[in-house]
Amino acid sequence: MILHIMTLDKFTPAFIDFVAKHFDATNHKFTFITSKRYQYGLTPEHGAEFLHTDDDFEVLRGYMAQSDKIILHGLKRDKVHRILCEHPDYLQKSIWVMWGGDFYYPEMYNDDHRYVMRHVPYLVNILDEEMTMVRSMYGVTGRHIRSFFYNTTLFHGDDLSAKSAGNCRILLGHSAVRENQHIEYLDMLKANDDGELQIFCPLVYPRGDLDYIKTVAEHGKLCFGERFMPLLDYVPLDQYLQWLDQVNMAILPSPRQHGMGNLVNLLGQGRKVYLDTRVSTWSFFNRIGVELYPVDNIRFSPMADSAAKRNHQIISDYFSVKRLVRDLTVIFSFEFGQDLVLEEV
Repeated sequence: MILHIMTLDKFTPAFIDFVAKHFDATNHKFTFITSKRYQYGLTPEHGAEFLHTDDDFEVLRGYMAQSDKIILHGLKRDKVHRILCEHPDYLQKSIWVMWGGDFYYPEMYNDDHRYVMRHVPYLVNILDEEMTMVRSMYGVTGRHIRSFFYNTTLFHGDDLSAKSAGNCRILLGHSAVRENQHIEYLDMLKANDDGELQIFCPLVYPRGDLDYIKTVAEHGKLCFGERFMPLLDYVPLDQYLQWLDQVNMAILPSPRQHGMGNLVNLLGQGRKVYLDTRVSTWSFFNRIGVELYPVDNIRFSPMADSAAKRNHQIISDYFSVKRLVRDLTVIFSFEFGQDLVLEEV
């Protein structure tokens, strides 16, 4: 049995669906470390189990003992880390699928969290730059599995779609995290507004910072009126991609890696994307030949058709269902102790 220890996020129910479609789901046990709630498309039919009380963690301990492989979808729960520290044999059959919040904020992590990072035998991350970071910052020694892992990071387009005509339609940020510096960039855009700019701004999550979401939404309306279009409520992925397809330029200012699914689909559709040159995705996409633009030199000129077509071809080949099924097949089936080198980039 492969045991998945998960938190409920916008892409975890979609991952369960992907596994059920392409693999034998009876080999997988999906657990959410939270009280029972059905969000982001999760339904009782997914068959996932919710664990959060002290008694539940004893049940989880039993599942860990029975499992052949444990996949840690992020390192989000101290009680899970404690069990892994108490049972090194459980940790030695674990795979950590890295989420940015697991390692970008060193001051937040207790000794158990750091122990799990250092001693987990395998780590999944598409970005070599973040592997270098955790090895340097935390003394991580596990083997690197180079995969994007979640199907929400797939390129969901087919042919290169036509660029949105007319007004300059700009995506600002990927979410309501403060690293996106919304107020600063709204002011910059307002200073360059010719009355034609339309600003698309996803503010659905994180829901724990409602004051910031309100501040950004109010400032956007103050600057652009009805031409500021915030996304404030969760929508299914297909609807979100339709919304995203309206933009012809994206400004993603965060110096921390965020919004990989947004990046993949914007670049794959030939959109002009501005990134902070310090962020790990800047060097990753440059390495695989994708054309990006620095966020400190924003121009409102269109992207060359040749560059858009080249980006589309690279993204559609790299972030494909075929590749993800191949990667997950290897991850689900390999024996511990093996070096697991997926496609080099």
